[in-house]
Parts: sequence; C-alpha cells; structure tokens
Amino acid sequence: RETYTPKYLVEYNSGKRDGLIIDFYNEGKIKSLRTADLFGDSQKMEFHENGVIKSVGNTVKGRANGLWRYFNNEGELIKEVVYENGQQVN
Repeated sequence: RETYTPKYLVEYNSGKRDGLIIDFYNEGKIKSLRTADLFGDSQKMEFHENGVIKSVGNTVKGRANGLWRYFNNEGELIKEVVYENGQQVN
C-alpha cells in the first residue's frame, strides 16, 4: 500500500510563511522544525535521521544568531558556537 509522506508543513499568515515550519526526511521522520515570523527571526531545531537532536539555535533575518548547540547522533553535546548575523564569533 502506498502512503503519502510530506516534504514539509508550513503555516501561513496573510499569504506569507509565519509560524511553525517542519521539514521531513524521505522516510517521514522530522528533519528540522522552526518557528518563524514574517521577518525570518526564528528558533530552529535540526534532527539526525535517528530522531536525536542535531542542533538548536536562533536566527535573525534568516541567519544564525546567538548561541547554537550541536549534538552527535547519540545526543551528546559536541560543540557550542556563537553567531552574529550568520558569522561565527567564537
């Protein structure tokens, strides 16, 4: 039996992406999710294919900003990076 697996789910407000955005791997597992406003400011989480968190951080105008944490596929913190306007500062 054939099933439909979405590539992504997006909330819209007045015809523009605004709210929760979820991307999926081909198998249907969540690849990333983020909250976004009309200006591209968001909180974002990415996941390994096994479902474990890969990274978590914020964006401003679509670019990484502030502290981002990165994890290996077992969920162990492997590094922390601080960004400003998408550029690494530490």
